[in-house]
Amino acid sequence: MKKRPLYENLDTSFVNLSALVKYLRRRKFTGSVRIEFGEYAAEIQLSAGQQLKAREHDRAAGRLAEGVEALQRIFIRAREPGGAIGVYETIGETETTGGEKTSIDERTPPAPRSPAISGLSFEFSNQVEAGAKRTALSPEDDAMLIGLTGELLGAVERCLAPANLDFSSAFRKACAEITADYPFLATLRYENGKIHGAAGDPPPKFLVAGVCEALRLVLERLAQSPRLAETHRGATQRILGLIYQRRALYERFSLIEPLERILGV
Repeated sequence: MKKRPLYENLDTSFVNLSALVKYLRRRKFTGSVRIEFGEYAAEIQLSAGQQLKAREHDRAAGRLAEGVEALQRIFIRAREPGGAIGVYETIGETETTGGEKTSIDERTPPAPRSPAISGLSFEFSNQVEAGAKRTALSPEDDAMLIGLTGELLGAVERCLAPANLDFSSAFRKACAEITADYPFLATLRYENGKIHGAAGDPPPKFLVAGVCEALRLVLERLAQSPRLAETHRGATQRILGLIYQRRALYERFSLIEPLERILGV
């Protein structure tokens, strides 16, 4: 089978990768979506059965990974500006680009072909369940992670309380906005310093990524209001304080990187 480029060099500043993949699946597209950020390269394959298979190569971190966690990291990474996205359609050996096969949007001509993404010469496998099992925590560690995330959200809630802001409601709305990327957030609840009810028992890194992304949305809205500048500053300082106080535990559960990304440090 061969592949022909339908779109290339789409800037991640203007393209929502998650929405693009959903669109392709609705169109029963067969092919791949490639993403590149300098030292980072990844590819998502869409099969005829609309299963997603993903693999990433982070040369800076020395990581070559595949499966469900890689897919989630790809979606998160693609929210950053400056990356390039390409869409490549699978075609039969006898089919040419001038044939009758319908593309995603026949009105849009293919862009000039860009250099192939390097570092992606590997076989794909769909190891979703196996990947989730490999990263499962012991009951004690799971309880500790839940406690840490609840403590983090509780600290932010206390910073918002003097301004009469309902953090629980704001966090719930933020979760609802990103359930397409983090389905377990649809049932996750935060109350009084504790989180409950994440659907599907998500792998720890998914839980961390989803909670931090929802927290990022809440903090962004605070930052957009001049009258809440002091509240936003207090919340960010409190998060930095927790990172300092709980550094060993935060490193253990991969909380530091997403939180520092939120804070821009």
